[in-house]
Amino acid sequence: MKKRQDGTLHVNETRSVLPWMVCVAMIAGILPYSALADEILPVVQKALPRVEIQHVETLEISPTVYIVTTSQGVLYLDGSGRYLFTGELYDLVAQENLTQAHRMGRERIRFDDLPLADAILYKKGKQRIAVFADPDCPFCQKIHPELRDLDADVYVFLFPLTELHPLAYRKSVSAWCSEDRIAALDAVMSKQPLPFRNCEHPVDRTLTLAAKLGLRATPTVILEDGSVIEGYRPARELARLLEKKAP
Repeated sequence: MKKRQDGTLHVNETRSVLPWMVCVAMIAGILPYSALADEILPVVQKALPRVEIQHVETLEISPTVYIVTTSQGVLYLDGSGRYLFTGELYDLVAQENLTQAHRMGRERIRFDDLPLADAILYKKGKQRIAVFADPDCPFCQKIHPELRDLDADVYVFLFPLTELHPLAYRKSVSAWCSEDRIAALDAVMSKQPLPFRNCEHPVDRTLTLAAKLGLRATPTVILEDGSVIEGYRPARELARLLEKKAP
């Protein structure tokens, strides 16, 4: 698990993707450097049989590199179909995270498919957003009080990253099992002690859901149109996005 400069906390992707890289290098045949995306697709599917390949296209800034959208995130593949790499791609001139922009454009989630009963309805408003948050994540703690400034129903899914924050699971369960969940959520997000409580809770289901959706970071915000935003964004920026995407 590691923290990036954009405020996201991620599971260690290098460790999880290494077997994929070895697999691609061993299985994929050498394709012509000008291979089309539809020729790359079966190569990737054969090399990564357990991963759902959602889309393959050439990278706009380099037609000899393919960007592969999968159920487990965004990957990059060279034009030979042999070398696979993962990570964040930045445009240093435009100061833009191109990988994040691609996620927002491709990785959309049907908001109505989210199990909102497993989230804490933190506040109400005109629109809807979902926030996947870890009680011990510093940037989750930073964004939390700003959520009240949004004119939206804010659903908070408790998403503890236990590899990095061993106590986050216990805090998530305690917040859910408190009589006043909103007050308990405010408490844990402001580093206040919360008595341990236990009950039937959805935290395990949320962890399973996050894995299924390919969510790897906290905080992660899902807008009503299905756009996925990883990392901390000021409330004013989220408000602009909500206004822009309003029907």
